[in-house]
Amino acid sequence: MGPDPAPMMAESSVEIRGQVVDQVTGVPLDGIRVSAGGASTWTEADGRFLLQARGGTHVTLSGSGYYERVASLAGFAGRFALVPRTFDMAAFNDVARDHSAGTLRWLASPAVYVDVRPHAFAAGGAVPADWVEQVAALAPRFVSDWTGGALSARSVTVGSDPPPPGTRGTIVILFDEDAARYPSASAAGTATASRDGDGVIESATVRLRFSGLTGASAGISRQAVLGHELGHALGLAHMDGATASMMTGIVRTPELTAFDRAAGALLYSRRPGTRADDRES
Repeated sequence: MGPDPAPMMAESSVEIRGQVVDQVTGVPLDGIRVSAGGASTWTEADGRFLLQARGGTHVTLSGSGYYERVASLAGFAGRFALVPRTFDMAAFNDVARDHSAGTLRWLASPAVYVDVRPHAFAAGGAVPADWVEQVAALAPRFVSDWTGGALSARSVTVGSDPPPPGTRGTIVILFDEDAARYPSASAAGTATASRDGDGVIESATVRLRFSGLTGASAGISRQAVLGHELGHALGLAHMDGATASMMTGIVRTPELTAFDRAAGALLYSRRPGTRADDRES
């Protein structure tokens, strides 16, 4: 008579615990359904939950008045933010996913290098000192504002020996009057960002053509152009509409709007490559 068959192994389970809050206000959310690995539970009054799940790599969170979120489980505890349906997700998809199926973002704070060499300037021309001072002062603020404070400028360097194009971890800002570099005759700026296949931005270059924006009275316009182009460098695309910094056409917004700030905070609170509406890869 042969040996007894091995006992059937019980399917292992994992314990997932965390808190669910409102993406905009940070207020804990009660009664949110949390599901993973075929099991589900609901959050309590303080937004906290405990779930015993049989495996799985993602957790789904849903509740009345909020967009469903599918979040990647980097660990088995965390703080999960849900986006209220009052937020314009269609506009967010336009500005954050129009250039790619998923979102693009930096994972670490970039260094900023302001190149003071005059590119394609008239003979003997030099970059005005007030342009350089303004860009160096504002760039760190825009990096922080566009990322919801998730990132900051790791350093700001002003000089004439910038790192080579594509240097990882660096945004290079330069002053370039070569019209061929720009998409139209009226364009005062352009930006390109290099990213990997997962949607992680690794480097960026911003070019500014400020010859039509001279003098102290044009300082607000220069600020608007810089903010717009740094938005591109940080992962945002053009969008429709005339009330946000990333709108297509003439840039008129020197300060980020409430939507801009909310969109940047959402973008930088999710993994790169997040798909519509709120699904992490």
